[in-house]
Amino acid sequence: MERLLTAKVTSKGQITIPKHVRESLKLQPGDKVRFEIGEDGCAQMRAMNRSIDDIVGMLKPYYDGPAISVEEMNEATAGAAVERAERALGPLPGRDAAGDD
Repeated sequence: MERLLTAKVTSKGQITIPKHVRESLKLQPGDKVRFEIGEDGCAQMRAMNRSIDDIVGMLKPYYDGPAISVEEMNEATAGAAVERAERALGPLPGRDAAGDD
């Protein structure tokens, strides 16, 4: 069963996150939380305390190729940005019609 917990807003707009919530989200002093407000007026609080180690392998189901370097990722991203800009605007200055420098 889901527990409903409440917190009181102070005159400075601050709240204390209930202990059960802090423990459930594994929040520690200094951690950040993000609030998302839906169109229906409902608010959702998300813990922003995950490290990169927590998400290693998260994309594995979507990519089964060889590992690539950050430089290769940056190159691919830059190339895709140029292609997208050229589709929208036409050839960019300093590049010939074939897209070569």
